[in-house]
Amino acid sequence: MNNADKSKSLEKTQIESFKLDLSSLVGREITLYSEQFPGKPLKSKILAASTSSITIGRSGSAGQVDDLVTNQGLFVQFDYRGQRVSVRAALKRTGTGNCLLELEDKVVPLARRRFSRLDIDTRVNLAVLPITTFNPTKLDRLRWVATDTRNISGGGTAVEYTGFLESGTNLFLNLDIEEIPFPSLLLGQVRHCQRQERGHFRIGVEFLVKEMREKCFSVSTIQRLPSAVFQYTARTRADLNEKITALIQSTESSR
Repeated sequence: MNNADKSKSLEKTQIESFKLDLSSLVGREITLYSEQFPGKPLKSKILAASTSSITIGRSGSAGQVDDLVTNQGLFVQFDYRGQRVSVRAALKRTGTGNCLLELEDKVVPLARRRFSRLDIDTRVNLAVLPITTFNPTKLDRLRWVATDTRNISGGGTAVEYTGFLESGTNLFLNLDIEEIPFPSLLLGQVRHCQRQERGHFRIGVEFLVKEMREKCFSVSTIQRLPSAVFQYTARTRADLNEKITALIQSTESSR
């Protein structure tokens, strides 16, 4: 790949910082890399956030954050909606001595996604799986909620929801997408939950393939789960990822 191709590839993976919901980061950990402390990651907590800047505490990393010289450039990393991202920032000081980080426009994901993600609004039915009380003969008696996806991949989906769900919550999902032949019943696990406007939430769900079942559930739980959820295998996921990738490329070429 030549330099021009690398530049184009990088541009496709960048997202503008002002489009990030920085308010959702308050209270979370952030990592800073500064030439003042070469090779040493500095940790702190995000105290406040605005459209394109965040304020962090001064006492992080045993006080070394407080030793940072103002008006210097540095790189910051944080987790945003299930992925690690990096952005260059300028360090300023607030009136109380805390660090104000003014973010540049471009945010770069630190790793490519394993699965192609298609932006699509389609209906999905989902129900929280009560692990301890689940009765396989009463699947239809669970509280099923009809909602909408925002994007989908072979590895998971982002959906709208009316309440907060803890990371690790298990779900049953039913998707009906003509172009992508998902099994009739999927097993998923919540990876992140972000507050949206007017009390709504957007949850990121990972689809659990058959090969993951022993890592996620006890033997007794596996025996009580519907056999249909184990039709989704790593091979099935890879095949669907190819279909989704082709669909994305077809959509982009028609624009």
